[in-house]
Amino acid sequence: MNVFYVYEHWRTDRDECFYVGKGKGLRAYNMKKRNAHHMAIQEKVLREGFAIEVRIVASGLEEYEAYKLEVERISFWKNAKIDLANKTSGGEGVSGLDAWNKKPVFCINDGKIFNSGKEAAEYYGCSSTAISDVLRHKYRHVNGLVFVAANWNPEKLINMSEEDRIELMKQREINYALRRKKVAVNKSFGSILDGKDAKGRLATGPAKNSKPVFCLDDKRLFPSASEAARHYNVSKSAIIELCLKKNNRISVGGLKFAYLEEV
Repeated sequence: MNVFYVYEHWRTDRDECFYVGKGKGLRAYNMKKRNAHHMAIQEKVLREGFAIEVRIVASGLEEYEAYKLEVERISFWKNAKIDLANKTSGGEGVSGLDAWNKKPVFCINDGKIFNSGKEAAEYYGCSSTAISDVLRHKYRHVNGLVFVAANWNPEKLINMSEEDRIELMKQREINYALRRKKVAVNKSFGSILDGKDAKGRLATGPAKNSKPVFCLDDKRLFPSASEAARHYNVSKSAIIELCLKKNNRISVGGLKFAYLEEV
C-alpha cells in the first residue's frame, strides 16, 4: 500500500527543520499529540508571530520505504548539527498497533526493514507468529527468510551491504545453534559436523552423540535427526526409525533419510 509519506516540520523564525516524521492522511498537519520538545517549539514560534511549515519530502511510499527514508532524514539533520525534536532515530511506530507491538524487524535476505513482524508478515505473505519465533531463535527461518530485531541499530542495518548481510546470516546461524544447544558448530559455519562448538571446544551431550542425517531426496545434510526434523517439520523419532530401518518405515513426510555413514 503506497499511501505513506515522509514529512518535515520547519520553524519559519529560523527557516530550519526541527522534526522529521512519517505518516499517511493528515498526520503531517496535526500538531497535537506531539512530544514535549515539539510542543515547546510550536509555542515559542507561534508566540513570536511566526508559523510552522509542513514540507513533504516524499509520498506514495510503502511503509517500510517511509521508515527507511525517515531514518535517513533524521540522520542527515543530526549530522548537520540540527537540534531535532525527534527522540529516536526513526521508525519507532506502526499505524494501528499498540506500543508493545511496535518492534522493528530486519530481513537479512533482501535488506528490507519493517516496523513490526506484522508488517513484514503482510509483505512476505507469512505468519507474524512465525517471524516472532525466528526472532526468538525458536526457528531458523520462515519460508527461507531470516529476521533479526532492528530496533537496536536501524541505521546500520539499512546501510548494510550484501556482503555484510551474508556475514550476519552466518553469525545468526551460529547463534541459533548455540542458543538452541541442539547441534555443534564451529567458526567456519560451513562445517557443522566436526563435533566442536563455535569456540572450537569439543561438543558434549546430545551434540556429541548425534549422527549426521542425509536426506536422499534433496541431498541436504544435517548434523542430527533433531535438526532434520526441525527443518522439514516432521517427527524426529520417525526419522530415527527410518534410519534404523525399524517398523517397516519407508519415508517420513514423503521424504527418505539415512545416516550419513550408510550413504
